[in-house]
Amino acid sequence: MQSIATVRSPFTKSGAGMSRRDIVAEIVVREDLAVALTGIEEWSHLIILFWMDQLAGKPDRLTTHPRHRADLPEVGVFWARGAERPNPIGLAVVEC
Repeated sequence: MQSIATVRSPFTKSGAGMSRRDIVAEIVVREDLAVALTGIEEWSHLIILFWMDQLAGKPDRLTTHPRHRADLPEVGVFWARGAERPNPIGLAVVEC
């Protein structure tokens, strides 16, 4: 697998206090692949698959309380949308 772009955003590892809907990021595509974006302006949304390269190691647990709130039922880490997961693959649907 090869990287085709880099994401630049204000999102930090903790992300404390940030709503995902408020994050504005820039996706910088490799120059040699720029022609592959031809026609992209016709779409309203994109599906972005990304590698969370700043995560390290495996999660301590495979279940968690969403948003670390004990008042919410414990669920599997894939459902909770957190960064603690067995692999660092992420998915986002973004507005163009």
